[in-house]
Amino acid sequence: MKQPYRNLINQFRDPVYSGLFKIAAPVALHNLVISSLSFVDTFMIGQLGEVEIAAVGIGNQLFFLYTLLLFGIGSSCGVFISQFWGRKNIEKIRETTGLSIILGLAASLPFGALSLLIPEKIVGIFSTDADVIALGADYLKVVAVSYLFTAVTITMAQVQRSLERARLPLYVSLVSLGLNTILNYLFIFGKAGFPAWGVKGVALATAVSRLVECIVMLLLVYTNKNNPAAGSLREMTRFTRAFIKKFLITASPVIINEIFWALGMTVFKIVYGRMGTSSLAAVNIAEAVMNLMFVALIGSATGAAILTGKKIGEGDYKTAERNGRKIVKLAIAEGVIIGIITLALSGILPSGFNVSDGLKGEAAKIIIIFSLFLPFKSFNIHTIVGIFRGGGDTLYAALVEIFGVWGVGVTLAFFTGLYLGLPVYLVYLFVSLEEVVKSVFTAARVISGKWVHDLT
Repeated sequence: MKQPYRNLINQFRDPVYSGLFKIAAPVALHNLVISSLSFVDTFMIGQLGEVEIAAVGIGNQLFFLYTLLLFGIGSSCGVFISQFWGRKNIEKIRETTGLSIILGLAASLPFGALSLLIPEKIVGIFSTDADVIALGADYLKVVAVSYLFTAVTITMAQVQRSLERARLPLYVSLVSLGLNTILNYLFIFGKAGFPAWGVKGVALATAVSRLVECIVMLLLVYTNKNNPAAGSLREMTRFTRAFIKKFLITASPVIINEIFWALGMTVFKIVYGRMGTSSLAAVNIAEAVMNLMFVALIGSATGAAILTGKKIGEGDYKTAERNGRKIVKLAIAEGVIIGIITLALSGILPSGFNVSDGLKGEAAKIIIIFSLFLPFKSFNIHTIVGIFRGGGDTLYAALVEIFGVWGVGVTLAFFTGLYLGLPVYLVYLFVSLEEVVKSVFTAARVISGKWVHDLT
């Protein structure tokens, strides 16, 4: 028994894993902080009741769609920058950064307009509860101003990760978390002379925190003259039409992937909302907890994309393929370990919310189901977001993701939730089957080696 155990440990001493850990650890901590922001919002507003939880959860859906679009732009940017970084091409790194920020700012305009002009209609898509609609609309109107700041912060964070400077976004997010928590306390409950704004207080704290986060990010990048992304306005806007075309060809599948994935997640929320405010609140509580458990997977998947892209940029395609297979082993191990931890905490974490015991029980069941599917989720995020995107195989990654979410997940959500009327935790169980289906296609692609594409 001892020898197989030693062999297993030795496998994970491979330099690939140590290199991955150097990137993944700060990225995971950064994502933990970001998830903590959502958890703090949900937990604090959860002290007021389930209507407020549902309202903030719905209010965040438009922002969720927007951030997924930004993530698509940022991921595409990361594909190019990691490969340009492998070739030490600073000029192209700055052009890619500038183009990505411009695209993100352009995307913020329609989302901001929707939040300001028709918030009631947006919230009304998810719920028929008049109180939820009113509170959710108030949230959207206030938080809309933060979309511009978020475009710069998210894009620049992805750039820094791709340049193997993952600690910088972590420091920025820590500032944002601390400020957001303090402002939530002051604005929600009316402390230190402030009015008790409730849901509006959450939105205001979020908007202020994102403005400060953006300012701190730019200061840290531009006060370091050695930062490859710290280009002048001219350096960041002198990209050619040919480069824009090349970027969009690679970026389009990623952006479409993120949009359709986000829309799929939004449809799930619509189904849960139509099942009732309690069902939606149970999912929001569970997601606040599950997102905290998911951060390590996102961190190592991001690291996988960066290391893969860098190796391909260096022209070492064979090593990139070998590393991909090693990363898959790590993905499965991570999923099993984090799944066990999540399962052990499933009955404890929902207990802090000021809701009924029945609602806490529903949330706990959803978390248990989430933990059981984590090995599949981990495998898919490491292949789709990590290996395939890092390898420039963005079209295949998009096709698999979209088919899984819409062909399997959305179909089962409508059938089990609205047609059969099953309890919300069973609907979540059927929706999660998409991860099993996707893993079949992603495994076949990894084995084929057809995911390696040099974009430089």
